[in-house]
Parts: sequence; C-alpha cells; structure tokens
Amino acid sequence: MKNIRVSNLSADEILELAELQEDLILSINTNGISTENAKALNTILKSNLFQVDLSTDNYNSSNDNLCGLEIIKYIPNVKRLRMQGSMRCPIESLDMLSEIEDLEDIDIYGEMSRALLLDPLRTSLSLEKISLEVGLSLRQQTFIESSCSCLNTLQVADFNARSFNKNLSIKTLKITSNIMGLDSMYRALPTLESLYLKKCSNTSGYSSIKDIRTLKKIVLENIANIDEIPGLHLMNDLETLYLYNLPKINDLKPLLLAKNLKNLILSDVGTFSSEDFNILEKIETLENVGLYFKNTRESSQAIKFIKQNKWNLIS
Repeated sequence: MKNIRVSNLSADEILELAELQEDLILSINTNGISTENAKALNTILKSNLFQVDLSTDNYNSSNDNLCGLEIIKYIPNVKRLRMQGSMRCPIESLDMLSEIEDLEDIDIYGEMSRALLLDPLRTSLSLEKISLEVGLSLRQQTFIESSCSCLNTLQVADFNARSFNKNLSIKTLKITSNIMGLDSMYRALPTLESLYLKKCSNTSGYSSIKDIRTLKKIVLENIANIDEIPGLHLMNDLETLYLYNLPKINDLKPLLLAKNLKNLILSDVGTFSSEDFNILEKIETLENVGLYFKNTRESSQAIKFIKQNKWNLIS
C-alpha cells in the first residue's frame, strides 16, 4: 500500500485523497496535525478504508497541532487504525477508541501496558482484525471471546489454545512468540483456515498441527525445534505452505503427501542443496514456488529449476 504523510498536506490536499482508487496508509508524524486537517481527514475516512498510522509521541507539544492519541477523537470515522506506543509515551489505555463505532481493523504495537484493556473496543461491532504486539492476557482473551463475534483475524504474541473458548469466527491466527496448547487448537478454533507461527517457543507438540484439518495455509518461521513437516496427508484443503528458517527439517518426502498444494516457499530449510528439491516435480498441483538459500549460487540454481517446471516464482 502507498504511504502518504498527511502531516505534510493541506486540508484541500487531504480531501483530494478520496479520489484515489487505491489502498492508502495515511501516516501522522510527531509534528501532529491541525484541527482543520483532522476534520478533513475524518471526512474522507467516512467513505474510504484508508489505514491511519499514528504514534503516541509528541515532540512538538509547543505548537497548536493535535498530537499523539488525542488525534483519534477527531477522526471517529476511522475504520483501520495502527497505533505505535513509544518508550516515552507507552499506550496505557484505549479509552479514546470508545467513540469509534465502525472500527474494523486495529493494530497496536510498540510500547504498551501488559494490562491494556480492550473493553473500549466494545463499541466497534464490526471489528474484524485485532493485532497486539504484546499479549494476549487472560482478560484480553475474555473480551475477545465475549465481544468480538465478527473477528476474522487475530495476531498476538502469546496464545493459549487450551483456555480459549470455542470460536467459530476466527479464520486467521498469527502468533509471534509463545504458543501453548497447540494440541487443543482444532477444538478452540474449529474453522481456522490460516495459521502463522513465528519464533514461537513451547512448540514441542507442533505435530498436532495435522489435527487442524480445516487449514488452507500454514506459515512456520524461525522455529528451531521443528524437525519434520507435519502430516500434510490429513489436510485435504491445504493449498499454501511457507517454511522459513527451519534448520532441523531433514526430509522433504512428506510434501508428496499434500493433495492440493499450490503455493510453496522453502527458505533456509534444513541443509538441502538445490538438487534435493527435484522431488518437488512429483507434486502435480504446484503452481507457485519459491526456493531460497543463504548460498546465492544455490538460489540461482533453484530459480532455474522453478522456471524449467513452469512454476511462478514467489517470495
């Protein structure tokens, strides 16, 4: 998406953004934004799904501009919001979001309180995506279970599937630090379609991924203790498998058991050479492939191999 710094625009220039037929990220830097410009921004947000990026920092508090999270009360029409907490001004509360009724996507990252309450989001009845760089606490989890009936995507640092009540709306789950109760995931999220695990600890039971038979996409990244590709033969709907930096994988034969695999990325997986990937020619459903090595010569050979098989190169 194209990123535009609205802090540098006039009110008229902001209003003209509504005519652009593309997704935009509208960022507000630490200089803030004038009240007039905030009203113009709110006008275009009423009929556009532009993402607004802002920071809690306010280095220029001496000017008359709106800065930090105070901007939010002037843009109640925002539907996609990304908030960055700084070390100087961590996010301690989301009370300013209680006036927003149509928020669909909220991304909170950077410095924030571990006890941050999500309750002010209760007014956003159409909330489809929540992303928290810190969390999920038990209280945050309870809020999601009771108040987010439309939630489609959840991205969190920590997730405990054993304590998570059955949820039929979440289709995409991204975990970036710690996963607990992976063997209970298929019960907690019985309609899950996409699973992302990155740098996760406590993945000793990762083989139970095979029990989540609704999965269409799996992404595993930077997980040192995964040493085999989990039971792909049981996941009939799986179309996409992306594996990044999994040094202990030592056998590619399980890939042949995938029945509908179309998209495959293997990047720094095991200690294979480009020749070891000839086995992929036996997967008749493959359409889009990416094979990457730290050794540039091996990567070049892999690209030739992909072209020879008339697959599309993806990254």
